[in-house]
Amino acid sequence: MNKIMSQILFPLLLVSLILGSLAIPSLSISIEKEDLIQQTCKKTRDPDLSRFYGSCIEDYGTSVDRLLPEAAKALGSKDYITAKSDAAAVAPYIDACDQQFAEKTPFSDGNKLVRDLSLVASSIIALLG
Repeated sequence: MNKIMSQILFPLLLVSLILGSLAIPSLSISIEKEDLIQQTCKKTRDPDLSRFYGSCIEDYGTSVDRLLPEAAKALGSKDYITAKSDAAAVAPYIDACDQQFAEKTPFSDGNKLVRDLSLVASSIIALLG
């Protein structure tokens, strides 16, 4: 392999490995947090909290069921604009969940992790195209 090809292919390979390692934990953490929110929602007797948790479940559903899979699919087909947009779109949904609560929740730390991973993935994808 010539020097120019190796200078192009190595960074792309590295980014692919990073994205793969980010996408799987992000999806896994999102699913775990969605499950935790559902369990917490079932235990609460407060109608306002129940409504807030329900909103968070919808937000995670959008992220887990639509945005992250679409980002992965777009990335696989080298549609970097869509992949970047879908990965970045996860963050506002996660933020919307957290902003409903005055205090830290059992899933606040996980929310931050999912949010940060989605933004890191989006930033890396931006470097590709």
